[in-house]
Amino acid sequence: MIHLSPPLFSEEISFFDPNICIPECPTASKPKVGMVFEKLEDGISFYKNYALLEGFDIRLGTSTKSPDGVNVWKYILCSREGHKHAAQLSSNAPNKAETTPNGKNRIRRRVPNRTGCRARVIFRLCGSVGYKITSFEERHNHPMLSSFSRPFLKINRNVDIGHQKFMLNCAKANIGTMKSFRLFKESVGGYNNIGTTAIDFKNFKRDLKAYVAGGDAQMIIDKMFRRQETCPTFRFAYDVDETDQLTRLFWCDPVARKNRALFGDVLSFDATYETNRINSIAEELLGDITPEQDDDGYSEVVKISFKEAYNHCRPHYSISLSDKHNWDNLQPIKSQLFLWKVNYKLLPFPENITHIYNSLPYQCPNCLKDDGSMDHCLLHCPMIHGFWNELALILDGPTPTEGITLQQHILEWNMRSSNSFKGKLRLIAPGIIAWSIWKNYASNIFGNQKERISNIKHTIQYNIYLWCWKFRRKKWMIKDTNLTDEGLQYFALTGNFICNYFAEIGEEVDV
Repeated sequence: MIHLSPPLFSEEISFFDPNICIPECPTASKPKVGMVFEKLEDGISFYKNYALLEGFDIRLGTSTKSPDGVNVWKYILCSREGHKHAAQLSSNAPNKAETTPNGKNRIRRRVPNRTGCRARVIFRLCGSVGYKITSFEERHNHPMLSSFSRPFLKINRNVDIGHQKFMLNCAKANIGTMKSFRLFKESVGGYNNIGTTAIDFKNFKRDLKAYVAGGDAQMIIDKMFRRQETCPTFRFAYDVDETDQLTRLFWCDPVARKNRALFGDVLSFDATYETNRINSIAEELLGDITPEQDDDGYSEVVKISFKEAYNHCRPHYSISLSDKHNWDNLQPIKSQLFLWKVNYKLLPFPENITHIYNSLPYQCPNCLKDDGSMDHCLLHCPMIHGFWNELALILDGPTPTEGITLQQHILEWNMRSSNSFKGKLRLIAPGIIAWSIWKNYASNIFGNQKERISNIKHTIQYNIYLWCWKFRRKKWMIKDTNLTDEGLQYFALTGNFICNYFAEIGEEVDV
């Protein structure tokens, strides 16, 4: 009989062949013919430990079972036993990107690592005694792996519960597979200590996706219910189609509800959901949702849920969702930041500074009264109080009462806003005036003593004029209103009240 394979791969292996490798290991760890194990798993584990010590990998071979399904014969082979099929080693074989003639299956080209190694161990069931080693071949026709490479053997790699927990935590933080693998490598001190490879990480993620396939939407709903149980103020609602598939999901946490209560109409808006990609799956909402509006896929479930979640806040004005991509906040950016700092007490006033080296003079720079608090300097100061009274007279707004804070007073103005130009001015003017007064205060406190209170006039006039010019371009924000006439009318009223006020206190005014 003629063998197509080289003599090295035949059943008979010469001891004088220079390619033969006989591993050396302690006698106690080496399998011997006649050894008996109570269970087949114990014998396989013993041979696996032997392979780890010597530096080669193993795989399960042929098995013969009895009619009742019990293993009678079991072959454990070296991982390099046998040869790849000749068609797979041919240069004419289809690659990974091509398909077979039936157009369905693909043949993956792998690196040929089979060498026809005959190293093996054979177990046989011996009645009630257990499994006995009937044959053991320790000679290999390939070199053993070095001690540095042995941790990467397949039998030495295992994705245990620690790896799985780490990958799940990284997935919650939106960390990808390769980055989580590198993080795990740094945490354990090197690749040799990981106990698995990057391919194993990818395979686990693939298996996890296959496991949750078809149930990921239900997992989200269950998570929302659990969050509602732990947080009574959490609100959510969802909608399904005729095939019971999740189509819409709305949720609102306590932070969003608090922001709605403090800042009025503006919730937030990030159509790309921090991904810088359009047409995202999740999309945040902005402004109010009008009852008759049904644009861009927002159906009744979102409208009802929105009103239910934010029922503790009175809506000030409505912005159509159809214009959300052209939406621009009415409040100037600098005054937005100022009002945010007012709300969270981040302005450098004495009551907000706790560091011993950052103490400020507890004195109002305008009236020189021994009260340098934020509410006094920006609202109750006699030099400033006239601003708010005149503004309330022109725009039919609230006047500051004794003891009220700046934050409460601005919220009172916001509650009186409406869709008219005058109502919009109630929303924008208080923030601009408070920010302008703060600019003058900061200039006096932090070194620029040449700033006079009359400079507040120019700041307020400039900001209100800039806002009116921007507002005239947004014709979709106001219904049935002559923007040009009414805008100029209230701009003139606001400018006149500023000029008249400064004239009363003896300052020069340039009209």
